[in-house]
Amino acid sequence: MTTHYQVHPNDAEALRSEARQERDDSEQYGGANPRNPTATWRGAGGVARITIGAPPPEAPRYPAGQTTFHRPGISSEPLSPQVVKDSDLVTLSNGMTTSVKVAVRMGQLMRDGAGAYYEPGSSQAPQVAAGSRIGDGQGYTPPKAEAAPSEPLEGFQDAAVEREFSHFAGAVDTYTQVSIIGEYLRGDDFDISERLLFKVADQLGVSPQEAGERLGRFATALSNQWVSTVQKAGVYDMADFVAWCRESPVRMESLKKAMRNQAMNRTTKDYRAMAQSYLENLDQRDPEALLNAVYDGGIRAMKIGNEVVLEVPGEGQVPWKTAVRLGMVFAPEKIR
Repeated sequence: MTTHYQVHPNDAEALRSEARQERDDSEQYGGANPRNPTATWRGAGGVARITIGAPPPEAPRYPAGQTTFHRPGISSEPLSPQVVKDSDLVTLSNGMTTSVKVAVRMGQLMRDGAGAYYEPGSSQAPQVAAGSRIGDGQGYTPPKAEAAPSEPLEGFQDAAVEREFSHFAGAVDTYTQVSIIGEYLRGDDFDISERLLFKVADQLGVSPQEAGERLGRFATALSNQWVSTVQKAGVYDMADFVAWCRESPVRMESLKKAMRNQAMNRTTKDYRAMAQSYLENLDQRDPEALLNAVYDGGIRAMKIGNEVVLEVPGEGQVPWKTAVRLGMVFAPEKIR
């Protein structure tokens, strides 16, 4: 089975442009050319996916423990940190090679007061005098914190069910609502006691049968909403996601908290955080699926030590976890 991963729409055009530049560079220096006979194209819906048979040209290797910069296709000599551009490559002190742009986004490169790039914690990092503060002209100036915008309430896609739910929230007392949500969180079977059902019916002014049907519609809408949220966040296998949650009491409690916040505070943000954590750990949970996947934009997956690393055209090597955090890849489709 093969997983089809997609590049985030915001990054797709930039990656295509950088991939074209890398093709030109590789032809000049005798490296792997994506247009060689070993490349195979797969068309799907007008979007071409390419699997490259030959490896990309390797960046020059420099002594371990040092941060070095170089410009592909120009010279193998290290660049001065003062003249480095975002499109240049950097070999970090841990030996990983990636683009300067990605290293900055990963927090592995910063700029000093003179505008030169450096790796924090390395021997080449600027020495800040005791008592001075980073940001007062002696180093990187952190961005000013901005107030987080308030999140809008997230309603159901079905407008009729949303109206019923709004009426329920306004007509039924808080204690009864909390009791119903407790039953909803108890398990897969949403079984409301007769006493609770009659209480809801009385406060809504409907028959117990109608009250039960409404509660059933609410449970279905809540379930559809959180499943849709997790899938949009990039989870392609809901059964495995639920199994991952159940493997840990802490994660199960987090899932129940997310369900409570969804029902009571009308937000799905906790599900998105859990989906992010699940995706970041796929390299440990199912590395073979990532290594055998087909990626858009010429991205290739490889294993370095115990870590899954993506080779991104124009960006260099990016660890799987970092690629997920930066929104560079996501997996909306189920393995097939």
